[in-house]
Amino acid sequence: MSHHPSTQDSPPSAPHAIEGVWVAVRLEYAGEAAPDMVLEKTEVIFRNGNYTVRFGGETSFDGTYSLTETHILIEGRRASDKNSMTLRGIYQLVGNRLRTCLGMDGVAPETFATKPGSQHYLGTYRRIS
Repeated sequence: MSHHPSTQDSPPSAPHAIEGVWVAVRLEYAGEAAPDMVLEKTEVIFRNGNYTVRFGGETSFDGTYSLTETHILIEGRRASDKNSMTLRGIYQLVGNRLRTCLGMDGVAPETFATKPGSQHYLGTYRRIS
């Protein structure tokens, strides 16, 4: 009897490829680039379906995430006000570089771009672990 591969024999799915600790290389919201001071203090962690943003070592947002081949869904809350948020977006992962564009209004952007008045948050990150 021949062995047919099952899903258990498959390589890890996309969610595992994104796991790790990432530092911000470039951040932009509504067409405005974040200053270097913000980049230096921003860290994003994807681990076991959990998503955490730390700023200066303090958690500023935490929740969960799920992925498809091109889209990301994040559900969580800001530490500042405990308000729940659902973020939908697109992502691109190439080696140790991650690019995301999140719709802060719950609607996934179609491109990796922001413009004045948009609710889009564009981030480029480098994996550090």
